[in-house]
Amino acid sequence: RNLSENSINHLPSLGFDGAEALEVIDLSGNEISAVGANTFLSLPSLRTIRLERNNIKCLHHDAFRGLRNLESLFLSWNKFETLPSGLLDGTRRLEDLELEGNPLKCDCHINWLMAWLQRAPSLSGGAECHKPSYLQGQKLTDINYEQLKCTRNVDINDCKSLPLWSCPSSCKCVDGIVDCRSRKLVNIPSHFPDDSTEIRLEQNQITEIPPQAFAGYRRLRRIDLSNNEIRSIAPDAFRGLKALTSLVLYGNRITSLPTQVFNGLSSLQLL
Repeated sequence: RNLSENSINHLPSLGFDGAEALEVIDLSGNEISAVGANTFLSLPSLRTIRLERNNIKCLHHDAFRGLRNLESLFLSWNKFETLPSGLLDGTRRLEDLELEGNPLKCDCHINWLMAWLQRAPSLSGGAECHKPSYLQGQKLTDINYEQLKCTRNVDINDCKSLPLWSCPSSCKCVDGIVDCRSRKLVNIPSHFPDDSTEIRLEQNQITEIPPQAFAGYRRLRRIDLSNNEIRSIAPDAFRGLKALTSLVLYGNRITSLPTQVFNGLSSLQLL
């Protein structure tokens, strides 16, 4: 699918449902600023992703989760200074990784990438240091760990202020609690803060819980979806929520549940 040279600036997580057989997606030359968790999870057959020549500053560590068939990943000529640890976990078939033209800050946060590239030097993809000044222009594979220093403890990528990591516009978010109660929502928001521990969606007009609706929120302990209009729940709606202890669903129109809908919820205590 060729979506290059458009004005796309946002990639909603799980926004490609129904295209499971897609092998190539070209999103180059757009205005994308961030890639959130599980963006391509519904495209398990992907072999090539082209994201070069965008404005990407931030990538979630689960951005490419589930892409076991991925062979080529083009990220050159964007604006990210670093990449989160775990970004390439599971991409064992990756043969081509392009990172040229990004203002990489070579500090301790990028240790994992240097180690990864040294194990597969053919994938170095033009990764060069932009900062600090004493490493500028050097290839990441040519420097040593002692040169990768951190002068302050910062939140990697400073991505928290971007939409994919921020509070939904109709909700309030404080201390890990996302409060979306009584907001007349008809759909579950596409994003929540990355550190969310509790999501309150009760007393809305939500009619369904789509696949992987809360995927990537590893700290999530409680979800309240009571008093909505929910009729259908996808079999994998709650997949990956190993920390979830409480799931509230009363006051809906649910008549049946998929057989495996609660599989993997190893910490669940209240339903």
